[in-house]
Amino acid sequence: PRKFIGIDRFDLHQIEMLWGIPTATHFGGRTHLDFYRHRFADELASGQVEALQGDSAEVLAALPDESVDVFYVDAGHTYDDVRRDLEALKSKVKPDGWIVMNDYTPADTYFDATMGVIQATNEFMVREGWEMKL
Repeated sequence: PRKFIGIDRFDLHQIEMLWGIPTATHFGGRTHLDFYRHRFADELASGQVEALQGDSAEVLAALPDESVDVFYVDAGHTYDDVRRDLEALKSKVKPDGWIVMNDYTPADTYFDATMGVIQATNEFMVREGWEMKL
């Protein structure tokens, strides 16, 4: 992409294990954000990648309207989190843009969590007149 904006809390280093592996191993002893900055150092320096730390809905509010071609959403997976993020980004995506939802599934067996992605996404599509592409 010409421009990739990574929005995250960048706080995964604060948990002990991730997918059965110590987070210190995943991130090479760095914080989550420092790992990201190290991994994409060249792209960050060139301006192709930007890392924005914080709550996704709050960070999205600062982006210009109709400025993003594609959103790949992999944030909070509860119904309320997904609904909030979709509301925050709907004015930021270009009229011919795309919203790609991660974990469009009823449950997360690893984290033993109920997911709200399907319900919130479907409600958003009906309410806003979006269609699903497979």
